[in-house]
Amino acid sequence: MSLPDFSLHRLQAARAEVAEAVHRTPLVRSEALSGRVGTPVYLKCENLQKTGSFKVRGALHRIRALSEDERPRGVITISAGNHAQAVAWAASAVGVASTVVMPEAASKTKALASQGYGAEVILHGNPAEAFQKAFELAEERNLTFVHPFDDEHVVAGHASCMLEVLEDLPDAATVVAPVGGGGLASGLAVAIEATAADVALWCVEPVGAAAMHQSFQEGHAIVRAMRLLLERTKLLAEPAGAAGLAAVLEGAVPHPRGPLVVLVSGGNVDAELLGRLLLADAG
Repeated sequence: MSLPDFSLHRLQAARAEVAEAVHRTPLVRSEALSGRVGTPVYLKCENLQKTGSFKVRGALHRIRALSEDERPRGVITISAGNHAQAVAWAASAVGVASTVVMPEAASKTKALASQGYGAEVILHGNPAEAFQKAFELAEERNLTFVHPFDDEHVVAGHASCMLEVLEDLPDAATVVAPVGGGGLASGLAVAIEATAADVALWCVEPVGAAAMHQSFQEGHAIVRAMRLLLERTKLLAEPAGAAGLAAVLEGAVPHPRGPLVVLVSGGNVDAELLGRLLLADAG
């Protein structure tokens, strides 16, 4: 099995391909955050990306890589939300049918958005059961499975985000980003390596659901970061999207070199959930 190609030439080609359809999201300096952190802070606003998150970068690159045999058969994926919307949008943009399997507890708003982008949405069980269902349907229907993160094309597509940062801010010294499955983190890392940039990359993993709920009730960390982004920068971030900033504000990134870039990875948060979180934080 050959190793994946993450050379600079390969990443630049992926970036050029997705750039035709996705946004080049802004990199904005926040004086308020810079003052709090003690070093210049910039926000990479992937919450303003197509479908509301960075996920479209990798999804589009993966779907455009489908063979002539695979395209007519369609694609399938598993996701609780942002990747589902990204695959649905990207597939429609390329003219490919898509099916999305989501856990039953997934956000109704994100399920409806995925349908709106053109996907067949199937709600099934818990995350592990939804994964199994997606694999079964891929085999039954002869669909191509688009993995949320463990895929060379997905990673190469996500690398375009870091290439933009390095173009817009060549002296960036520290980048802080959330990590879930690892697709975004891998994309950022391979871009840093391919460009030989002197950048420290910190990846922040949000706590699990139960601990997250407790944190919300106590008014800590991620919700405070969401509120700060909304009040001081007018940017709406979902909890995972604000995790990087939360880590910086809580001192989890020790002595970051500046300029510091915080990646706001997504802004897809239900209005009802947002209200509950901000009210809990205010209390």
